[in-house]
Amino acid sequence: MKRTWALPALLLFAWAVLLYGNWWVGLFESSEARYAEVAREMAATGDFLSPQVDYVYHFTKPPLTYWITTMGYALFGETAFGARFFLSIAALWVLVLTAGLLREKEGEGTGFEAAAVLASSLLFFFMGKVLTTDMYLTLWTTAGFFLWARLEGGRLSPKAFAWVFGLVAGAAFLTKGPVAFLIWACVLVPYGLWKDRGRCLRPFADPRLWLVFVAVALPWFVAVGLRHPGLLAYMAGREAAEAAVSAKRFHPGPWYYYIPVLLGGFLPWWSLPAFRWRRLGQPAFRLWLLWAVVPLLVWSLFPSKLPTYILPSFPAWALIAASLLKEDPAGRWSRLPWVVMPLLAGGAAAGLAALGFREAPSGLGSATLGLFGLSAACGIAGSLLGAAGRTRWAFAGVLAALFSIQAAVPHAAVDLEDRIKTAERIGVTLRDLRAPGEAILEYRVTLFSIPFYARDKVAAYDNNFLRKKFVADRPDHILQDPEHLREYLAAHPRLWVVADGDAEKTLHDDVPGLVFVLREGRHSLWASPSVAGRLAEGRTAR
Repeated sequence: MKRTWALPALLLFAWAVLLYGNWWVGLFESSEARYAEVAREMAATGDFLSPQVDYVYHFTKPPLTYWITTMGYALFGETAFGARFFLSIAALWVLVLTAGLLREKEGEGTGFEAAAVLASSLLFFFMGKVLTTDMYLTLWTTAGFFLWARLEGGRLSPKAFAWVFGLVAGAAFLTKGPVAFLIWACVLVPYGLWKDRGRCLRPFADPRLWLVFVAVALPWFVAVGLRHPGLLAYMAGREAAEAAVSAKRFHPGPWYYYIPVLLGGFLPWWSLPAFRWRRLGQPAFRLWLLWAVVPLLVWSLFPSKLPTYILPSFPAWALIAASLLKEDPAGRWSRLPWVVMPLLAGGAAAGLAALGFREAPSGLGSATLGLFGLSAACGIAGSLLGAAGRTRWAFAGVLAALFSIQAAVPHAAVDLEDRIKTAERIGVTLRDLRAPGEAILEYRVTLFSIPFYARDKVAAYDNNFLRKKFVADRPDHILQDPEHLREYLAAHPRLWVVADGDAEKTLHDDVPGLVFVLREGRHSLWASPSVAGRLAEGRTAR
């Protein structure tokens, strides 16, 4: 597509879809709410050096994601929209860089197809709306490959490459430690050996690159290591090494874990490489193939697995699919992908609607159903157009089907609020009804949304809160045994309690006299008799 306006229009539309619904869909537990709360506490305490969650030191990740999130709060307040705003900006820049990578290969055009494929991919969309480190990591890794492509094509000098790549590498290290380096090494080392026995990798030996990297990445680690003796050894041993070799504290999964993740998250674009796999042997695909496949294989070897871990490879998959669809070869079976892909996209909408009906007690709302229906209709229309040889219109049908699904997601989240793990309503209720001096206790449940919306410290009982925390002594508000709980209850008679269905089985034995306030999904809010009496008398909190 040579129209110069097409790529900017796509980027604006994709950004609007990423932002859509962010102001009414609450934070998701537990990762998104945790990142949002750590950033909120940074802004509240003014301590941007030592991350905290519920006012306990929390060093599972370097701080760049938290720092960026606080800028969203400065612009839009301490809200879910503010937490997610710069995440959508990062996703937008990933699309720009992916388009640039396709343009680097072709030497012409705008790279529209690559950006369109990636923007419409469901996993990319979800991770552009849910706050974690993964989209920021994807931005830095994609930027690194873009700089490499510019250097390789002679459009970037080795000196400029060293300065800018060092800056990108430093940002990546401050986002998720050495993960970006592992991705770059797993891709570029075999690529360099394949290309010219590694001679092309010499720019990485430039000392300027490593000086810039150290200048960007090292100061925080030095400062935090000096403030917290023993922390750096803890981060290297417990957080990095144990995550790589153990699934006991993290997220186990079988060796084939990422195959269904790729099939669902990159639906239906994976069918293009599947139908046209013989073309992948061309030299032009080498870098992209390594970038797409090798990290997936490497992550499959680690015991700890999450769907988001392969997100940094999605730009490569988008580049492969976009390059293949631009070739559009003639032949008897050339139309088959354009018949299948729209049907897969529309079928995904139908499947999601069926799943929603099964999970939503009162069914799906009209907006959700309308958008899922539009997606299915676009898929059918696109398939018919593909069968007629109108591949450009079939491509548009796939995009329309996928973007309709994306637009439906915020509405579906509202319809399924009792089934998905959020606690916004409980948190907002606490913020609005709680009077000064009334404490909050999470009883055998961990919900990071509660301190986020309540804007205050929350006590926690028997919820494994200190797992993965670097603390020498137990904080007073972290209660680990019945004696701690009894002491806390005696000191805080005016109390709100948050629990879930499992915790409620023992709640009234451990905390007698509680009065039910509200239920949100599987979570519930309770008040002590003194708080319930105040509410009954109609006195409102300040």
